[in-house]
Amino acid sequence: MTAIENIENNLKNMEYKSENFRRQYNEIMSLLKDKQEELEDIHRKIKLNNGNNPGWIKMYLHEIGHVTRAIYNLRCKKQKNVQQYSGLSLKIRDLRIRLDKMNKEMTNLKYKMKILGIDIPRQTSRKNMKTNKNDKPGRNFTQKKKVIF
Repeated sequence: MTAIENIENNLKNMEYKSENFRRQYNEIMSLLKDKQEELEDIHRKIKLNNGNNPGWIKMYLHEIGHVTRAIYNLRCKKQKNVQQYSGLSLKIRDLRIRLDKMNKEMTNLKYKMKILGIDIPRQTSRKNMKTNKNDKPGRNFTQKKKVIF
């Protein structure tokens, strides 16, 4: 293999990595937007019914802020240098785990709202909320040695 072929292969790999990252980034961002809209709806409903915001709403908004910041940092790293991909898949996995936790917390939040007698906002699109089963970190997440990039 000549040096030119080697460079071409490296360029193809970089292209594939950036495309794969872009796809995952968009997927996470769409999930985050859904969560943010859902939280804002709940926020509005509680303001209408109670007038004051319970602490847990602020906590979830804070958590969403953390995740969006982390994603923004990942995007900046990607733009700076393509060779900083080494720990990227782990960071994306961490973000997915955080989103999964947020999903669980959202169900708890809805349950609390039912107890308080607050109307639960209706979900606008079920299609956007569905996630791929393979993406969810489960019991055998560590056993699958699936290379993302």
